[in-house]
Amino acid sequence: LIVLPEIWNSPYATAAFPEYAEVLPEIGATIEDGSSVEYGPSSKFLMSQAAKHSLWIVGGSVPEICGDKIYNTCLCIDPAGKIVGKHRKVHLF
Repeated sequence: LIVLPEIWNSPYATAAFPEYAEVLPEIGATIEDGSSVEYGPSSKFLMSQAAKHSLWIVGGSVPEICGDKIYNTCLCIDPAGKIVGKHRKVHLF
């Protein structure tokens, strides 16, 4: 099990979130889905590393863009590289 900190992939500054925000996969997505859907580099990296090393990853959180909104989102990934949990913080700040 690997647990990453909050906002591990960008500066922890709300002004920087729009620049670093990524499209993140939904629960049930697999690393193979990433070839047909444009996921951000952070989720692709976490999914591939979980599958490569057969481990669980709690992905801390990353800035997620969805439509015109930005979320502070945590992904949980199983040893096959599948998204098994996704949580968006209720209060950003």
